[in-house]
Amino acid sequence: MNWIKTATRSLTFRIAVLLAVAMLPVGMISIEQNRQLLKDAEERQYATLLAMTSEAADREAAYATMAFGAAQALAAISPTSGGDPASCAARLSRFLETSHVIAFIGVIDADGRISCATSPQQTDMSDHRVFQAMRDDPSPRASFVRRSAINKDPAVVISVPILSDGAFDGLVAIVLKHAMLSLPQDNPANENFIDLIAFNADGEVLASSRGLEDVARRLPANNALQNLARIGKTVFVGTNSEGAKRVFAAVPIIQGEIYALSSWEHDRGLLLEGQQEISTSLMIPLGMWMAGLLVAFLSVQVMVLSPIRDLRLRMQAFRKTRQIGGVSRKLATPSEIIEMDETWQDMAESILRDEADLVNSLHQKSVLLKEVHHRVKNNLQLVASILNLKIRKTRSEAEKTGLVEIQQRVMRIAHVHQKLYETTSEERIRADELLATVVNNLVDSALVAREKPEIHQSYDQVVLYPDQAVPLSLALSELATNAMKYMGAGAGETAWLSVRLTLTDEKMATLEVANSIGPTEVTAEQPESTGLGDRLVRAFTQQLEGQLDTMRDEDGVFRVLLTFEIADFVEEDPQSDGAPPATG
Repeated sequence: MNWIKTATRSLTFRIAVLLAVAMLPVGMISIEQNRQLLKDAEERQYATLLAMTSEAADREAAYATMAFGAAQALAAISPTSGGDPASCAARLSRFLETSHVIAFIGVIDADGRISCATSPQQTDMSDHRVFQAMRDDPSPRASFVRRSAINKDPAVVISVPILSDGAFDGLVAIVLKHAMLSLPQDNPANENFIDLIAFNADGEVLASSRGLEDVARRLPANNALQNLARIGKTVFVGTNSEGAKRVFAAVPIIQGEIYALSSWEHDRGLLLEGQQEISTSLMIPLGMWMAGLLVAFLSVQVMVLSPIRDLRLRMQAFRKTRQIGGVSRKLATPSEIIEMDETWQDMAESILRDEADLVNSLHQKSVLLKEVHHRVKNNLQLVASILNLKIRKTRSEAEKTGLVEIQQRVMRIAHVHQKLYETTSEERIRADELLATVVNNLVDSALVAREKPEIHQSYDQVVLYPDQAVPLSLALSELATNAMKYMGAGAGETAWLSVRLTLTDEKMATLEVANSIGPTEVTAEQPESTGLGDRLVRAFTQQLEGQLDTMRDEDGVFRVLLTFEIADFVEEDPQSDGAPPATG
């Protein structure tokens, strides 16, 4: 008879009994079920209308998303002043050729002048409402123009501001061909026809499936488009300007910028507007249903929820104190929950053992890794000392200069390993702190006969693997050394060096090293360049899988940009050696 006792204590048996009791009044509450089914059908219909609206505006969403993305990219890289306008226009024209939707691309400075464009029809846009709106509120937007300056046809203008230190410094404007943005035409007599209208966050209509001539009378009478933009995704029943009742659905095409509004003729079979009052005949099945629910609730509370709540409390105590309580074996506790409790206890004991092993392993790994960095630093300092002995015995000035450069490079690498040894986390390095240390060490150890230069440093908080932090710091060391070696200044000016580490987005970072150039005449005191530093920087750039760009500005500034992708931090595999995943 033990198997009978075990079966009756099982959770499956008890829930089956409770469901049998709860299902007795099902036949008596059919009216309530029908009402609920109608309500669910209404909610599904709402979801269907929103989905149909989104699907109908898919093409416009793709065009608008492409235009905003292109404008934001151009705003991030396009200066509003300086550079060659012809070269800039050529680049924009090549981009224009890749899209059949874009009619014009232009870069406008803060004064409203077109500094770079594909085919400028005018040079002053300061009086244009798109420019004035962007100047007053510099934020991405979409605007409708009934008569564009490009082809005198209606057009949609996508504009993105260019910001300099948070201040408005111009904008990038992309004009979309309005003919390409015409919403899908269909037979209005077709029962599946969707009356679709696209508008921006300011309530300005951009496109319509029936054209723009009579668009005002098809809009909801009591809901301004600005309000619908603030609400976002919604379905409601309203009337248009002619008093006809219609069903409207609004969805965002690009959140915060462009929205789509669809409407259908109202049909009482499509959307329900009310609920029938519950008659007196529903009171008896409702009472029976509530009685069954009460029985089920009390039973589940005693047999299921109470044991589970007790188990949860002991889990919380384990999380805080790492203490494991005993297994609950109350008479009302089902056997399945008792087995689950025993399994949890075994798991908790296993977690405690694994945590102890993990802490020990991490401690050993930390000690070994710090010892490696410490030994590497000591060995590099030993090499530097040997080179110093050689320098003292060398009589040739050329050889002595070469050995000094080698010694300095060895000491820079030693400083990097010292920083890795001193850091609190061996797997994640604060690149901003490491680069600041590199620059400060270079400035303190630099031997320059002229006036001490001005040093400007700016670092965003960037966390890297050592595999990226080491080549980045060594590349900065070479670039900063070269900048201090060749920096100059005009009469009455002070030479300066600028180092910046900037996060361009979540995955990309840019290291910028700039210095003043000064007079271009080569003096006898300037050492002859061997090109070794450039080769080392390019080698470090390859290790970072980045891109190296150098430029010389007209105002006497030499600038080097090293752009690279930040490696993702992933959970370490217990079987791995702790190195970051390979990229490329």
